[in-house]
Amino acid sequence: MVTIVILMISSFLFTQAGKASINFFGLVLQFALYGACLLLYGAGGQFQFQEKEAEELSEKKETKNPVTYKGYLIDLDGTIYKGKERIPAGEAFVHELQERQIPYLFVTNNTTRTPEMVQEMLAGQFNIETPLDTIYTATLATIDYMVDMNLGKTAYVIGDVGLKQAIAEAGFVEDTVNPAYVVVGLDWEVDYEKFSIATLAIQKGAHFIGTNPDLNIPTERGMMPGAGSLNSLIEAATRVKPTFIGKPNAIIMDKAIAHLGLEREEVVMVGDNYLTDIRAGIDNGIPTLLVTTGFTKPEEVPDLPLPPTHVLSSLAEWDFDA
Repeated sequence: MVTIVILMISSFLFTQAGKASINFFGLVLQFALYGACLLLYGAGGQFQFQEKEAEELSEKKETKNPVTYKGYLIDLDGTIYKGKERIPAGEAFVHELQERQIPYLFVTNNTTRTPEMVQEMLAGQFNIETPLDTIYTATLATIDYMVDMNLGKTAYVIGDVGLKQAIAEAGFVEDTVNPAYVVVGLDWEVDYEKFSIATLAIQKGAHFIGTNPDLNIPTERGMMPGAGSLNSLIEAATRVKPTFIGKPNAIIMDKAIAHLGLEREEVVMVGDNYLTDIRAGIDNGIPTLLVTTGFTKPEEVPDLPLPPTHVLSSLAEWDFDA
């Protein structure tokens, strides 16, 4: 529109210059106006090109493929169930993974049950049928670590049947006097004598292993003392820090990633406990999904030191395609 107006003015001035014979000023003004037209036309074309380019970029951004994970590492207690209570959204979450044939691995700090016991419990109480090789416990990771360390085949174990049975089946013999290892996990019947034996053995040089650092475990009764609390007592008595195996430590996470056979950025760590599950992902370069159905509460999320990749109030909210 501006170009048309300038052309009209230019034509008028040219006519007036012709009437006055040779009007030098009119000719100069005419050429100046023609130049302005060319500049305006060029600027307008450039603006249209930039606008079109911006629209194309916007369209590309809008149609960009969403990030989808190729594998899932999943906590159990507080995420898929809570103590003896069912979490229906957790069960449905696992069923969806199975339906889509997406690889997954249950990675649990619970050492009170063997993988076989976990498998049976999931099927009998929580409507989840899962292969045995989809269950990786802190017990299995602890045994792998003990074998790798190769300090001897004797151990004193504070823990429940799942931990003691697995360590015995791996070829380790109980020694209450001078063991190569002292292993401390969750023990529902722990007492002063057990703490005393462990303390004295560590003071003599036994390698102190904590199966996991969980200070509390979520149950239907509330937040109960976890294996981390038991380890803290022995650490205070011996002034020796334990080597923790379970989440969030690299020992168990490296094994879990290797089990899935995927790259870290292709996997997401799903859990309810920021201190163990989510830090396991953050500290080991794995995306994270925090679900606030267990240990970490929704009101705590804004103040977390490093934010999870995703935060949900229920696994029912998760979109597997986004």
